[in-house]
Amino acid sequence: MGPDHKRFLRQSSEAYEMRQQDLIGYGHVTNFAEPLLRELMAHASLLNFKAGEFLIRSGEAGNGLYVIKSGLLKVLLPSPIQENDAIIISILGPDNFVGELSLIDNQPRSASVAAMADTELCFICQRSFQETAQHHPEIYKTLAEVLANRLRQTSDSVIATAFLTAKGRVARVMLELARVCGERGRLGVTLPDAIRQIDIAAMAGLTRETVNRVLVEWEHDEIVKRTRRRYFIADVGAFERELSEIDC
Repeated sequence: MGPDHKRFLRQSSEAYEMRQQDLIGYGHVTNFAEPLLRELMAHASLLNFKAGEFLIRSGEAGNGLYVIKSGLLKVLLPSPIQENDAIIISILGPDNFVGELSLIDNQPRSASVAAMADTELCFICQRSFQETAQHHPEIYKTLAEVLANRLRQTSDSVIATAFLTAKGRVARVMLELARVCGERGRLGVTLPDAIRQIDIAAMAGLTRETVNRVLVEWEHDEIVKRTRRRYFIADVGAFERELSEIDC
């Protein structure tokens, strides 16, 4: 475990004291039977990351699995030709986990993961995971289901990049953000202030300038509203209609 992890590490005994309702709140994680989930969490350590900090970097050796307790993470693929440039392939909120692929194939990390907001995670080291898996091999079935779902999402992203208009690609990203981290209200969906225009561009595979033009047009049409720090989606249906416009 690296120095950044040690700096934020709290004693693992805190993981033992997690309340049952905290455990039941983990979406993908609750695919595990509750006794198995409890066994995994009993060996977990609590970690905290500030917005902008990396918990995983592409190419590093995999050393464990992270379960998101609170906060927001982005999964990035760094550009092979331009330093400090990357595309965002996924946004993950509470009830999700990340880092599972290296536990299965023992290969280096395939992507980088950074906190978009202050984030609290439960870290399950590779040794603890493997010891649990020896007694509960069904754990791999759950991981396979999650990996299959994420592969489908990646395929959808490739299709969107190839065939959707720029507006369609931004609309798809906004719908995904609304699903993953949006706060639904009577008048629409509010995105957290951690979501910036540059993040939307990195998810859509577009320049920031192109995304800005699209969002300004939608603001004029009152589809989207922007305060100083947040985006508010007033008309989700408009995004769904945009997805029907295929780039010929």
